[in-house]
Formats: sequence, C-alpha cells, structure tokens
Amino acid sequence: MENFEIKSNLLREKWDSINTVYYSLKEELSKYESGIEFDELYDFLLEEWRSIYSSFVLYPLKEKILELFLQAQKISSKLEHSAKEESKIYSVHFYLYQYFHIGIIPPDHSPDLSLDTANIGNPNKILYRVFEEICSELELDHITKSDLFDEDFEDFYEVEVELLRFFLSECWNEVKSQTKLNVKGILFESTGADIDYNLDENKKIES
Repeated sequence: MENFEIKSNLLREKWDSINTVYYSLKEELSKYESGIEFDELYDFLLEEWRSIYSSFVLYPLKEKILELFLQAQKISSKLEHSAKEESKIYSVHFYLYQYFHIGIIPPDHSPDLSLDTANIGNPNKILYRVFEEICSELELDHITKSDLFDEDFEDFYEVEVELLRFFLSECWNEVKSQTKLNVKGILFESTGADIDYNLDENKKIES
C-alpha cells in the first residue's frame, strides 16, 4: 500500500509495519456519520494495539532475546558448586514505562545480563507516537485531546505486559529446548509492581 497521502515522517518511515492500523481506523471512521466518540475510538485503538504490538515491538527483538537467554542459560553449566539435579533459577526482570529494558539476574548472582537496546531506542514509545500521529493524520486531535494515552495508559500497559510475558516465555523455552539444561526462569516487573510469572510454564505465580 502506498503512503502518498501521509504527511508524518514517522508514519512514512514505519509504513510497512503500521499501514494496517491506519486503514483499519480510516474504515472504522467511515461508519460514523456524525463522528466517532472518544470511548468508541479508545476501544478500537486498544484492540489495534493488541493486534500490532507483538509484531512491531517484540518480534523484531527476538534474535537479541534468544541470544540473551542462551548466554544466560549457559552460565548454569559452569556452576560446578551446585548439584546437577538442582534447578538453576534465573530472575528475569522488565521495565516498560519510561524506557524499555529486559535484564537477567543469573543464579550465581554475577552481574546482570541486559538486552542491548542502543540501536533500537524505545520501541514502546515509538509505537505510542505512531498511534498519536495516525490520529492526527485522520484529524482526530479534537477527540484525543492531543494525547490519547494521558489518562488511560493503564489499559495499553496491561496489554503490553500480557504479550511480553507470552513472548518471553516462548523465547525462554525455545532456548531451553536447545540447551537441555535444568533451569527455571521467573519473570517480574523491575519495581515489583506486578505479580511474578513462571516462564517455563507460561503462567502467573499465584501467592
């Protein structure tokens, strides 16, 4: 699909990844003769966020994540002081608010291993800007009040965390199937704001 009608440089740059959101919203708007209301727009964009988040933010990082998990899991094979049958537990932590970060605390408490994001910036923040500029291109600023995410950011964040957990569990187990090592991964939000997550079983750890 061409982007001749698009003014935003960011949307032009990311067009191949995000044009489906633009055209889906444009089609949705055509259904409202008197204009779409904020709540209707919000619900629609939240579903679009869910549909595009993994392909835009997560899967471009997959090779880096697999490499990080492989590097981490190999540490367990060097821990000679532990019995072979004892599971090595890794603490995997993430942070998504002001910046995008994923790190791992190895079982021997050696320095954290972290995802290198130097060349990718903050993919979360970029996707928020993409959605804001799509709304601006379609002349919805008067509905979104300039920043769609100021008051209701939590709904979008919950989608991000849900999809991130699934993605990291998928990557962790893919590497684990290769290394055949007796390791376990526990995922948590860096500030402790959410409940822990079992990467091996892809489920929340209920207290």
